[in-house]
Amino acid sequence: MTPRELIAQAAADGVQMLLTAGGRLRLVGDQDAIEPWLSVVGKWQFLLIAELTAQAESGPMDGDHLPAAMSASPDGSRRALEPAISLTSKGIAE
Repeated sequence: MTPRELIAQAAADGVQMLLTAGGRLRLVGDQDAIEPWLSVVGKWQFLLIAELTAQAESGPMDGDHLPAAMSASPDGSRRALEPAISLTSKGIAE
C-alpha cells in the first residue's frame, strides 16, 4: 500500500492525516477511529509526511480546496494548521 492509499483509507475510516506548522504528522478524528491507525502511522510516518508535504506543495490553492496541511485565515491568506494532537511513542498527546 502506498502512502497516498494509506491517507485515503484513514480518511475512509474517519481519520484525517494533516501536517502541523512544524512539519509533524497530526491525526484528527474520533479517538476510537485513531487508535487502530497509531501502529500503521508509526511504521509509515516519514513516508506519510513526505506525501502530505508533496500534496501541500502541489495541491490547489483556491481557498475552497486547500491542501491537507493548509487552512484559510479570515483575511484570505493561507497558513499551516496548528497542532492539536501529536503522535507520540505512547499514543496521542493533546
